[in-house]
Amino acid sequence: MKKVAIALVASATAVSGIAGCSSQDEGSPTTAAATPSASADVNKPVHKAVGEKAYWGCNAKSEDCPLVFKVTEISPVDRSECSSYALDDLKPDDRLIRVKVDANAQAPMPGVTPRSSPAGVLISQFWNGVSDDGYVTPVKTEYGCIPNGDTSVYGPFHTTLGIGEKGRGEMVFAVPADSTKLSLHYFDTAGWTWDIPPAQ
Repeated sequence: MKKVAIALVASATAVSGIAGCSSQDEGSPTTAAATPSASADVNKPVHKAVGEKAYWGCNAKSEDCPLVFKVTEISPVDRSECSSYALDDLKPDDRLIRVKVDANAQAPMPGVTPRSSPAGVLISQFWNGVSDDGYVTPVKTEYGCIPNGDTSVYGPFHTTLGIGEKGRGEMVFAVPADSTKLSLHYFDTAGWTWDIPPAQ
């Protein structure tokens, strides 16, 4: 079946840094850079709770960061909710999860073509399932599992989220059965992780 890339398409050719700060590291902000430093803190993904804001493209947690977003829901999806074509390439033990994201593209992506939206950080190629023993597997995006869903190749957003605009999207991802976390990392930056609820 056709694979879908999510939402928020922007220039995906540039590598820019993140600053994903949680309560445990707000006092030691990371530095946004094209190449992450060797610091363990910079290279370790920032774990987020559902509903907790994440910040990208700035030196510290700030409402003025180019991109502020949050995952608002991660929930299981029953295969009965999906169109038949959405199930064609699933393995028998793959899990389906619904992921909802709110995003605010507040400023252009630093170090890239002027006015490039930072929302490209969120496209589906940067999302992965992660097992307890650390194995990372790219998600498969299943738009046929969203009722009355968007069948655009760009997922729930047809165009790049403009500077100063907010967007809200829903995706359904297929992940391996042993995935316990969902990760998002933009190229070689550390990124973020979220817990995947146990299978029902």
